[in-house]
Amino acid sequence: MLHYSFSTIFMAFMSSSVIIIIMYLFFLNGNTLSFIGKKLFTFFIGLVLLRLLLPYEFPFTKTIPLPDALSRIISAIRHPWFAFGNIKCSLWSVFQIIWMAGIVFHLFRCFRGHRQTRLYLLKYGRDCTKAPEYKALLDDICRRYHKPNPFRILKLANQNIPVIFYSRQPYIILPETMDFSPDDLYFVLHHEVLHYFHHHFIIQGFFGLISIVYWWLPVRCLFQKQFDLLLEICVDASITRGEPRVTENYMECLLNIKKFDFNHSSLRDNVLEKNSVFHLQIENYTLKKRFQLMMAESNRWRTALIRILTATFVVIIYLLSHLYVLESSHTPLTITQETNSFTPENTYFIQTEDSCYEVYFYNIFIETITDYAYYPNGIKIYNKKGEFINET
Repeated sequence: MLHYSFSTIFMAFMSSSVIIIIMYLFFLNGNTLSFIGKKLFTFFIGLVLLRLLLPYEFPFTKTIPLPDALSRIISAIRHPWFAFGNIKCSLWSVFQIIWMAGIVFHLFRCFRGHRQTRLYLLKYGRDCTKAPEYKALLDDICRRYHKPNPFRILKLANQNIPVIFYSRQPYIILPETMDFSPDDLYFVLHHEVLHYFHHHFIIQGFFGLISIVYWWLPVRCLFQKQFDLLLEICVDASITRGEPRVTENYMECLLNIKKFDFNHSSLRDNVLEKNSVFHLQIENYTLKKRFQLMMAESNRWRTALIRILTATFVVIIYLLSHLYVLESSHTPLTITQETNSFTPENTYFIQTEDSCYEVYFYNIFIETITDYAYYPNGIKIYNKKGEFINET
Protein backbone atom coordinates (compact mmCIF):
# COMPACT_ATOMS: atom_id res chain seq x y z
CA MET A 1 0.00 0.00 0.00
CA LEU A 2 1.31 3.45 -0.92
CA HIS A 3 1.11 6.17 1.74
CA TYR A 4 1.06 9.89 1.09
CA SER A 5 1.72 12.37 3.89
CA PHE A 6 3.66 15.44 4.90
CA SER A 7 6.70 13.23 5.60
CA THR A 8 6.68 11.60 2.16
CA ILE A 9 6.43 14.99 0.44
CA PHE A 10 9.25 16.22 2.67
CA MET A 11 11.47 13.27 1.65
CA ALA A 12 10.74 13.80 -2.05
CA PHE A 13 11.50 17.50 -1.68
CA MET A 14 14.76 16.98 0.23
CA SER A 15 16.20 14.21 -1.96
CA SER A 16 15.28 15.96 -5.22
CA SER A 17 16.74 19.24 -3.98
CA VAL A 18 20.02 17.57 -3.02
CA ILE A 19 20.39 15.97 -6.47
CA ILE A 20 19.50 19.25 -8.22
CA ILE A 21 22.09 21.15 -6.15
CA ILE A 22 24.71 18.50 -7.00
CA MET A 23 23.96 18.96 -10.71
CA TYR A 24 24.10 22.73 -10.32
CA LEU A 25 27.57 22.46 -8.78
CA PHE A 26 28.65 20.54 -11.86
CA PHE A 27 27.27 23.35 -14.00
CA LEU A 28 29.43 25.86 -12.18
CA ASN A 29 32.53 24.00 -13.35
CA GLY A 30 32.66 23.43 -17.10
CA ASN A 31 35.42 20.82 -16.85
CA THR A 32 33.49 18.73 -14.33
CA LEU A 33 30.37 19.00 -16.47
CA SER A 34 32.28 17.63 -19.46
CA PHE A 35 33.41 14.66 -17.34
CA ILE A 36 29.83 13.83 -16.37
CA GLY A 37 28.53 13.89 -19.95
CA LYS A 38 25.04 14.45 -21.28
CA LYS A 39 23.90 10.81 -20.94
CA LEU A 40 24.66 10.59 -17.24
CA PHE A 41 23.24 14.06 -16.72
CA THR A 42 20.05 12.94 -18.46
CA PHE A 43 19.93 10.00 -16.06
CA PHE A 44 20.19 12.34 -13.06
CA ILE A 45 17.35 14.50 -14.36
CA GLY A 46 15.28 11.37 -14.88
CA LEU A 47 15.85 10.35 -11.25
CA VAL A 48 14.69 13.76 -10.03
CA LEU A 49 11.53 13.61 -12.14
CA LEU A 50 10.82 10.04 -11.02
CA ARG A 51 11.28 10.98 -7.35
CA LEU A 52 8.88 13.88 -7.71
CA LEU A 53 6.38 11.57 -9.41
CA LEU A 54 6.53 9.13 -6.48
CA PRO A 55 6.09 11.12 -3.24
CA TYR A 56 4.86 8.01 -1.44
CA GLU A 57 5.86 5.65 1.32
CA PHE A 58 6.13 2.03 0.16
CA PRO A 59 5.52 -1.13 2.25
CA PHE A 60 9.28 -1.67 2.55
CA THR A 61 9.95 1.89 3.76
CA LYS A 62 11.34 2.20 7.28
CA THR A 63 10.51 5.06 9.65
CA ILE A 64 13.25 7.08 11.32
CA PRO A 65 12.18 9.37 14.19
CA LEU A 66 13.40 12.93 13.94
CA PRO A 67 15.12 14.81 16.78
CA ASP A 68 12.73 16.51 19.16
CA ALA A 69 13.47 20.05 17.87
CA LEU A 70 12.49 19.14 14.29
CA SER A 71 9.63 16.96 15.50
CA ARG A 72 8.11 19.94 17.34
CA ILE A 73 8.08 21.95 14.10
CA ILE A 74 6.49 19.14 12.09
CA SER A 75 3.95 18.41 14.80
CA ALA A 76 2.95 22.09 14.82
CA ILE A 77 2.52 22.00 11.03
CA ARG A 78 0.36 18.85 11.11
CA HIS A 79 -1.58 19.58 14.29
CA PRO A 80 -5.23 20.58 13.56
CA TRP A 81 -6.06 23.90 15.18
CA PHE A 82 -9.78 23.89 14.39
CA ALA A 83 -12.30 21.85 12.42
CA PHE A 84 -15.27 22.33 10.09
CA GLY A 85 -17.41 19.29 10.79
CA ASN A 86 -15.25 16.27 10.00
CA ILE A 87 -12.62 18.38 8.20
CA LYS A 88 -9.65 19.20 10.43
CA CYS A 89 -7.65 22.31 9.52
CA SER A 90 -3.90 22.49 10.07
CA LEU A 91 -1.04 24.34 8.44
CA TRP A 92 -0.44 21.20 6.35
CA SER A 93 -4.02 21.10 5.09
CA VAL A 94 -3.90 24.84 4.31
CA PHE A 95 -0.69 24.29 2.37
CA GLN A 96 -2.33 21.49 0.36
CA ILE A 97 -5.21 23.79 -0.55
CA ILE A 98 -2.78 26.51 -1.66
CA TRP A 99 -0.77 23.87 -3.54
CA MET A 100 -3.82 22.72 -5.54
CA ALA A 101 -4.89 26.31 -6.22
CA GLY A 102 -1.37 27.07 -7.50
CA ILE A 103 -1.50 24.09 -9.86
CA VAL A 104 -4.80 25.28 -11.34
CA PHE A 105 -3.46 28.84 -11.69
CA HIS A 106 -0.23 27.77 -13.42
CA LEU A 107 -2.08 25.40 -15.76
CA PHE A 108 -4.42 28.21 -16.76
CA ARG A 109 -1.51 30.60 -17.31
CA CYS A 110 0.34 27.99 -19.38
CA PHE A 111 -2.59 27.31 -21.71
CA ARG A 112 -3.40 31.01 -22.01
CA GLY A 113 0.23 31.87 -22.83
CA HIS A 114 0.39 29.16 -25.48
CA ARG A 115 -2.82 30.39 -27.11
CA GLN A 116 -1.71 34.03 -27.02
CA THR A 117 1.62 33.14 -28.63
CA ARG A 118 -0.05 31.24 -31.47
CA LEU A 119 -2.45 34.12 -32.19
CA TYR A 120 0.42 36.60 -32.02
CA LEU A 121 2.50 34.64 -34.53
CA LEU A 122 -0.37 34.18 -36.96
CA LYS A 123 -1.19 37.89 -36.74
CA TYR A 124 2.27 39.44 -36.98
CA GLY A 125 4.45 36.73 -38.53
CA ARG A 126 5.29 36.85 -42.24
CA ASP A 127 5.04 33.40 -43.78
CA CYS A 128 8.18 32.50 -45.75
CA THR A 129 7.65 28.75 -45.83
CA LYS A 130 7.56 28.57 -49.65
CA ALA A 131 10.55 30.87 -50.16
CA PRO A 132 13.08 28.78 -52.17
CA GLU A 133 16.06 29.52 -49.90
CA TYR A 134 14.17 28.17 -46.87
CA LYS A 135 12.14 25.37 -48.44
CA ALA A 136 15.07 23.78 -50.23
CA LEU A 137 17.24 23.87 -47.15
CA LEU A 138 14.53 22.45 -44.87
CA ASP A 139 13.71 19.70 -47.37
CA ASP A 140 17.38 18.76 -47.52
CA ILE A 141 17.70 18.61 -43.71
CA CYS A 142 14.53 16.54 -43.37
CA ARG A 143 15.64 14.10 -46.08
CA ARG A 144 18.88 13.61 -44.17
CA TYR A 145 16.85 12.21 -41.27
CA HIS A 146 14.33 10.41 -43.55
CA LYS A 147 11.51 12.60 -42.25
CA PRO A 148 8.81 14.66 -44.01
CA ASN A 149 9.00 18.44 -43.82
CA PRO A 150 6.16 19.68 -41.53
CA PHE A 151 7.74 23.07 -40.70
CA ARG A 152 6.46 26.57 -41.33
CA ILE A 153 8.89 29.47 -41.49
CA LEU A 154 7.75 32.81 -40.10
CA LYS A 155 9.70 36.07 -40.06
CA LEU A 156 8.87 38.39 -37.23
CA ALA A 157 9.76 42.00 -36.58
CA ASN A 158 10.99 42.92 -33.09
CA GLN A 159 12.56 39.49 -32.80
CA ASN A 160 16.30 38.98 -32.62
CA ILE A 161 16.85 35.28 -31.89
CA PRO A 162 15.59 32.16 -33.73
CA VAL A 163 12.69 30.40 -31.99
CA ILE A 164 10.73 27.22 -32.56
CA PHE A 165 7.11 27.00 -31.42
CA TYR A 166 4.70 24.08 -31.67
CA SER A 167 0.96 24.35 -32.12
CA ARG A 168 -0.51 21.58 -34.30
CA GLN A 169 2.64 21.94 -36.39
CA PRO A 170 6.13 23.32 -35.69
CA TYR A 171 6.80 27.00 -36.47
CA ILE A 172 10.37 28.23 -36.91
CA ILE A 173 10.48 31.98 -36.27
CA LEU A 174 13.40 33.99 -37.65
CA PRO A 175 14.30 37.64 -36.97
CA GLU A 176 13.00 39.87 -39.76
CA THR A 177 16.03 42.16 -39.74
CA MET A 178 18.81 39.55 -39.54
CA ASP A 179 20.58 38.47 -42.73
CA PHE A 180 21.89 34.95 -42.31
CA SER A 181 24.83 33.64 -44.27
CA PRO A 182 24.12 30.29 -46.01
CA ASP A 183 26.12 28.41 -43.36
CA ASP A 184 24.46 30.22 -40.45
CA LEU A 185 20.99 29.65 -41.89
CA TYR A 186 21.73 25.95 -42.27
CA PHE A 187 22.86 25.62 -38.65
CA VAL A 188 19.91 27.63 -37.31
CA LEU A 189 17.33 25.56 -39.20
CA HIS A 190 19.17 22.34 -38.42
CA HIS A 191 19.23 23.20 -34.73
CA GLU A 192 15.52 23.94 -34.49
CA VAL A 193 14.57 20.95 -36.66
CA LEU A 194 16.43 18.59 -34.32
CA HIS A 195 14.48 19.86 -31.32
CA TYR A 196 11.37 18.62 -33.13
CA PHE A 197 12.83 15.34 -34.43
CA HIS A 198 14.26 14.49 -30.99
CA HIS A 199 10.74 14.86 -29.49
CA HIS A 200 11.89 17.64 -27.19
CA PHE A 201 8.40 19.17 -27.27
CA ILE A 202 7.00 16.03 -25.60
CA ILE A 203 9.88 15.86 -23.12
CA GLN A 204 9.58 19.57 -22.32
CA GLY A 205 5.82 19.24 -21.94
CA PHE A 206 6.24 16.42 -19.43
CA PHE A 207 8.86 18.42 -17.55
CA GLY A 208 6.61 21.48 -17.63
CA LEU A 209 3.78 19.48 -16.08
CA ILE A 210 6.04 18.36 -13.22
CA SER A 211 7.16 21.98 -12.76
CA ILE A 212 3.53 23.08 -12.56
CA VAL A 213 2.69 20.42 -9.97
CA TYR A 214 5.75 21.39 -7.87
CA TRP A 215 5.49 25.12 -8.52
CA TRP A 216 6.53 25.85 -4.91
CA LEU A 217 9.84 23.91 -5.11
CA PRO A 218 12.58 26.48 -4.29
CA VAL A 219 15.20 24.90 -6.59
CA ARG A 220 12.79 24.61 -9.53
CA CYS A 221 14.42 27.52 -11.39
CA LEU A 222 17.86 25.92 -11.10
CA PHE A 223 16.45 22.66 -12.40
CA GLN A 224 14.74 24.44 -15.32
CA LYS A 225 18.03 26.02 -16.43
CA GLN A 226 19.84 22.70 -16.22
CA PHE A 227 17.10 20.91 -18.14
CA ASP A 228 16.96 23.53 -20.91
CA LEU A 229 20.74 23.51 -21.26
CA LEU A 230 20.77 19.72 -21.45
CA LEU A 231 18.40 19.78 -24.44
CA GLU A 232 20.61 22.35 -26.14
CA ILE A 233 23.69 20.21 -25.46
CA CYS A 234 21.97 17.18 -27.03
CA VAL A 235 21.24 19.16 -30.20
CA ASP A 236 24.78 20.59 -30.30
CA ALA A 237 26.25 17.09 -30.14
CA SER A 238 23.95 15.84 -32.91
CA ILE A 239 24.95 18.68 -35.23
CA THR A 240 28.71 18.73 -34.64
CA ARG A 241 29.25 14.97 -34.11
CA GLY A 242 32.71 15.79 -32.80
CA GLU A 243 33.93 17.03 -36.21
CA PRO A 244 36.37 19.95 -35.62
CA ARG A 245 35.50 21.88 -38.79
CA VAL A 246 31.74 21.59 -38.27
CA THR A 247 32.13 22.50 -34.59
CA GLU A 248 34.11 25.61 -35.47
CA ASN A 249 31.54 26.81 -38.02
CA TYR A 250 28.66 26.02 -35.68
CA MET A 251 30.24 27.98 -32.81
CA GLU A 252 30.81 30.90 -35.17
CA CYS A 253 27.11 30.82 -36.06
CA LEU A 254 26.17 31.01 -32.37
CA LEU A 255 28.52 33.94 -31.87
CA ASN A 256 27.01 35.78 -34.84
CA ILE A 257 23.54 35.40 -33.34
CA LYS A 258 24.89 36.52 -29.98
CA LYS A 259 26.33 39.67 -31.56
CA PHE A 260 23.06 40.43 -33.34
CA ASP A 261 21.09 39.90 -30.13
CA PHE A 262 23.45 42.20 -28.21
CA ASN A 263 23.24 44.98 -30.81
CA HIS A 264 19.43 44.72 -31.05
CA SER A 265 18.53 43.95 -27.45
CA SER A 266 15.85 46.65 -27.43
CA LEU A 267 13.95 44.73 -30.12
CA ARG A 268 13.55 41.56 -28.10
CA ASP A 269 9.91 40.45 -28.01
CA ASN A 270 8.64 39.57 -24.55
CA VAL A 271 5.72 37.51 -25.88
CA LEU A 272 7.97 34.88 -27.40
CA GLU A 273 10.54 35.09 -24.62
CA LYS A 274 7.91 34.08 -22.08
CA ASN A 275 5.98 31.44 -23.99
CA SER A 276 8.29 29.82 -26.55
CA VAL A 277 9.65 26.41 -25.72
CA PHE A 278 13.00 26.39 -27.50
CA HIS A 279 15.36 28.97 -28.91
CA LEU A 280 19.08 29.22 -29.44
CA GLN A 281 20.18 29.91 -25.89
CA ILE A 282 22.89 32.52 -26.30
CA GLU A 283 23.15 33.99 -22.82
CA ASN A 284 26.79 34.31 -21.76
CA TYR A 285 26.44 31.62 -19.12
CA THR A 286 24.79 28.95 -21.30
CA LEU A 287 26.87 29.75 -24.38
CA LYS A 288 30.09 29.35 -22.40
CA LYS A 289 28.99 25.95 -21.08
CA ARG A 290 27.98 24.77 -24.53
CA PHE A 291 31.31 25.81 -26.02
CA GLN A 292 33.19 24.06 -23.22
CA LEU A 293 31.35 20.81 -23.86
CA MET A 294 31.79 20.99 -27.63
CA MET A 295 35.55 21.52 -27.25
CA ALA A 296 36.08 19.26 -24.23
CA GLU A 297 38.85 16.67 -24.27
CA SER A 298 39.41 14.53 -21.19
CA ASN A 299 41.27 11.48 -19.95
CA ARG A 300 39.12 8.38 -20.49
CA TRP A 301 39.95 6.68 -17.18
CA ARG A 302 39.54 9.84 -15.12
CA THR A 303 36.21 10.52 -16.81
CA ALA A 304 35.00 6.97 -16.13
CA LEU A 305 35.99 7.17 -12.46
CA ILE A 306 34.20 10.49 -11.91
CA ARG A 307 31.07 9.19 -13.63
CA ILE A 308 30.99 5.98 -11.58
CA LEU A 309 31.50 7.79 -8.26
CA THR A 310 28.96 10.50 -9.04
CA ALA A 311 26.34 8.07 -10.33
CA THR A 312 26.79 5.85 -7.27
CA PHE A 313 26.39 8.79 -4.89
CA VAL A 314 23.26 10.12 -6.60
CA VAL A 315 21.63 6.67 -6.85
CA ILE A 316 22.30 6.07 -3.13
CA ILE A 317 20.55 9.36 -2.29
CA TYR A 318 17.60 8.36 -4.46
CA LEU A 319 17.27 4.85 -2.97
CA LEU A 320 17.66 6.03 0.62
CA SER A 321 14.82 8.50 0.10
CA HIS A 322 12.54 5.54 -0.69
CA LEU A 323 13.93 3.14 1.90
CA TYR A 324 13.55 5.55 4.82
CA VAL A 325 11.11 8.25 5.79
CA LEU A 326 11.68 10.82 8.55
CA GLU A 327 8.75 11.07 10.96
CA SER A 328 7.93 13.35 13.84
CA SER A 329 8.42 11.77 17.26
CA HIS A 330 7.37 14.72 19.41
CA THR A 331 4.86 14.26 22.21
CA PRO A 332 3.22 17.42 23.61
CA LEU A 333 4.47 18.51 27.03
CA THR A 334 1.03 18.27 28.62
CA ILE A 335 0.97 14.60 27.73
CA THR A 336 4.51 13.80 28.85
CA GLN A 337 3.70 15.38 32.22
CA GLU A 338 0.81 12.95 32.69
CA THR A 339 2.42 9.77 31.47
CA ASN A 340 5.72 8.42 30.28
CA SER A 341 4.29 6.31 27.46
CA PHE A 342 1.29 5.52 25.34
CA THR A 343 -0.65 2.46 26.50
CA PRO A 344 -3.63 0.50 25.14
CA GLU A 345 -5.69 2.00 27.96
CA ASN A 346 -5.09 5.68 27.09
CA THR A 347 -4.41 5.53 23.34
CA TYR A 348 -6.22 4.43 20.18
CA PHE A 349 -5.84 4.94 16.42
CA ILE A 350 -8.34 5.86 13.74
CA GLN A 351 -7.40 4.65 10.27
CA THR A 352 -7.92 7.25 7.54
CA GLU A 353 -8.95 6.68 3.93
CA ASP A 354 -5.32 6.95 2.75
CA SER A 355 -4.24 4.20 5.21
CA CYS A 356 -2.65 6.59 7.69
CA TYR A 357 -3.47 6.65 11.39
CA GLU A 358 -4.75 9.45 13.58
CA VAL A 359 -3.36 9.10 17.10
CA TYR A 360 -5.73 9.88 20.03
CA PHE A 361 -4.47 10.11 23.61
CA TYR A 362 -7.18 10.36 26.26
CA ASN A 363 -9.54 11.20 23.35
CA ILE A 364 -7.30 14.13 22.33
CA PHE A 365 -5.97 14.11 18.77
CA ILE A 366 -2.14 14.14 18.77
CA GLU A 367 -0.91 13.62 15.18
CA THR A 368 -1.30 11.61 12.00
CA ILE A 369 1.22 8.85 11.38
CA THR A 370 1.90 6.37 8.56
CA ASP A 371 3.55 3.69 10.71
CA TYR A 372 2.80 2.65 14.28
CA ALA A 373 6.00 0.61 14.73
CA TYR A 374 7.16 2.89 17.55
CA TYR A 375 3.95 2.46 19.55
CA PRO A 376 3.37 -0.42 22.00
CA ASN A 377 1.42 -3.55 21.11
CA GLY A 378 -2.26 -3.84 21.90
CA ILE A 379 -3.39 -0.34 20.87
CA LYS A 380 -6.78 -0.63 19.16
CA ILE A 381 -7.36 0.62 15.62
CA TYR A 382 -10.80 1.84 14.50
CA ASN A 383 -12.17 3.07 11.19
CA LYS A 384 -13.85 6.43 10.65
CA LYS A 385 -17.20 4.93 11.66
CA GLY A 386 -15.81 3.90 15.05
CA GLU A 387 -15.76 0.18 14.19
CA PHE A 388 -12.88 -1.89 15.59
CA ILE A 389 -10.73 -3.31 12.78
CA ASN A 390 -7.38 -4.32 14.29
CA GLU A 391 -4.80 -3.67 16.98
CA THR A 392 -1.04 -3.10 17.00
